[in-house]
Amino acid sequence: MTTRVAPYDTAPQLVERKAGFIDMMVRPTPNVTAYRFYGAPTLNAAYGNPTGSGMPGAGATQATALFEVPANGQFRSPTLVRNKWGWYGESLKGSSRVAWDATDYSTNPLTNLPGPDDTWFVRVQERRRTAGPPRPATAIVNLNAVVGAGDNLTIAGVLFTGTVGVGNPALQQFQANGGGAVAATALIATVNDPASQALLLPAAPAGVTVTASPGGTPDEVILTASVNTAVGDQITLVPAGGNIVVSSPTLTGGGDTFLAVNGPVDIGEPKLGSIYVVPPPIFFGQPQPGLVLNGLAPNGTGAVAGSVPPVAPDMQIPNPMHVILPRWTSSVFVNNIDAGNTLLVSTGWGVPMIPITPNEDVIEMGGGSRELVFAGLGGPAAFSVYAIISLGPGG
Repeated sequence: MTTRVAPYDTAPQLVERKAGFIDMMVRPTPNVTAYRFYGAPTLNAAYGNPTGSGMPGAGATQATALFEVPANGQFRSPTLVRNKWGWYGESLKGSSRVAWDATDYSTNPLTNLPGPDDTWFVRVQERRRTAGPPRPATAIVNLNAVVGAGDNLTIAGVLFTGTVGVGNPALQQFQANGGGAVAATALIATVNDPASQALLLPAAPAGVTVTASPGGTPDEVILTASVNTAVGDQITLVPAGGNIVVSSPTLTGGGDTFLAVNGPVDIGEPKLGSIYVVPPPIFFGQPQPGLVLNGLAPNGTGAVAGSVPPVAPDMQIPNPMHVILPRWTSSVFVNNIDAGNTLLVSTGWGVPMIPITPNEDVIEMGGGSRELVFAGLGGPAAFSVYAIISLGPGG
């Protein structure tokens, strides 16, 4: 089921945690075709530093991409495959299952990841079919029928003018004399020329590129709009009042791509789901384990006390930090340890946020929850959490 906060509430669930081994699953939702998993060593790194959040570190995304798994499929890391571990005898229908030997990733000095038996902070990115069919039928235009000297072609707000003689891509022109085949060849060369692309990219909607290719006959051209590198609309050109214009005004359509920010703020950054806390293996050997978390609540989210946490669909302002604990809790204690900024905290996307003033004593949020949502007021707010986890029935 799609919620008002999707895809930012997408999260895996922990199945098993052993020394150097993590086993998780995700239940796919409609139109999701795959998941990309990310890992980080701290809450702050898992959240990143979106523009305006005031968080530490460089880059809106600081978590490390690990691997991908198809919807209703499975993934096992190289060590598990080599040793024939992590096979799933049970049915995978209705779930995506992943298992990895943490040493396959933690031992790489180029990655910012926790040790094999440390606490991991895991997020996922959805790959979705966008609006419309994933691969629309090709639409073509016969240039011999509609192009003449002086006719105009508008693509993503950039004007191409038909001229007699060889076109100059830097002037956004294409040759129109000599018949449809000549015009088609010139148009393809012009649209794909780097000088033209430099004009098209900033004019097109965020994440959209436009390319031209030959059609089924010499005088046909296909214009393809791709959304974040995934094939989208193959656009029909139609004559309109002496001009030739792209029939789809927004250049968006069917595609299959990992969700990313369309911008202009933090354009291209992945849209990641909730931060799932994977504790160390020793955690589950205790009768009533306690989980300690420390982090910064992001600023600039638009969150206010007494209202449910807000969500910016395209992350043009930061979203609150959403944390999911590995099991249900019997008690959760939250402390604002910041010297000057107020902390807002909630136990879910649908629960109003309450304020905790700077250096306020520990606030008990009560038990029975697995979710915490954080935001700062006046700047990022430092906080600490102590959660007593229930490992009994339903835990």
